[in-house]
Parts: sequence; structure tokens; C-alpha cells
Amino acid sequence: MRLCWLFSAIAWVALAPAMPLPAAAQLAREADPATFNSTELIDSGQRVVVFMQRHAGGSTYPWLMPAFDWIQDTPYSNASASALNCSRLRGTATSPLLLINNILTRFSTRVSDSATINAYAALWPYVERCRSERGQLPNFVAVDYYNKGNLFAVVDQLNGES
Repeated sequence: MRLCWLFSAIAWVALAPAMPLPAAAQLAREADPATFNSTELIDSGQRVVVFMQRHAGGSTYPWLMPAFDWIQDTPYSNASASALNCSRLRGTATSPLLLINNILTRFSTRVSDSATINAYAALWPYVERCRSERGQLPNFVAVDYYNKGNLFAVVDQLNGES
């Protein structure tokens, strides 16, 4: 993996916290943890952010950032649609990014479950409920089978697109 990153153009634009965050992004995070200033990252040339779930890259690979220092998420082990909830599973209350996990764990019905819970009529109310309960705009929506249901319509609406 190291060679792939070192020889790719992506490594040169990855945000590495060992290098300070661009000033506006750092101030925004300190002033309001719910704000993550992507415009400042883009303007700085650091427009790729890489998170690792269990470990970070340390001083050797500072661009491999610890995910749950930055991200708070919802539970992903849901047995049924009624079990989907907006409580925090990982991360802290001050982690500035919100990941909504819209995933059911029944393996035998995973595809048909995805078509049901990814439908706009199910997914949009869930995302809105989490936005309201958590007081934060979701940054990521994780689903099984993105091509089942209406994920992109929900994301477009989150982004202010119609």
C-alpha cells in the first residue's frame, strides 16, 4: 500500500494532520466542531482526506487519520428497519463529521432489505431524524447496495440539490 500512495499524485494532496490544518479549517473546528471547512482544504491543495477505522498512520503516514477522532457514527448492526436509530456508536460528541449507517445485518435478505430501507420514503426520514436528533448535517450515508433504492436522491437533497 505504501508504494501505491507514494507514487500516486493523491499522496501529494492528502491532508496530513502532522502538517497543520489550514488556518480557517482549524479555527472552524475549534469554534464549532460541527463545522468542517472543505472549501479551505480545497483551497490549500489538501483535498483528499484518508481515514482508517482501527489505526492511524502515526508519524510514518500522517495522512492516515484516525477515523473516529473526526467521525461520529450511528449503529450499523441493525436487525430490522425499526432498529435503525441515531444514537452515537463510535467517535465523540465533538467529532465534526457525521456518518449515518443505514444497514441491516440479516444476510439472507440483505439485497431486498437494502431496496426497502434505501428507498427515498424510508431513507430520507431516517437521515432527517438523525440530523434533528444529533443537531448535525450528515456528511456520509453508508448503505449496502447503493444501486438499490434512492440513495443519490437523498444525498442530493442533503446537498441542497433537487
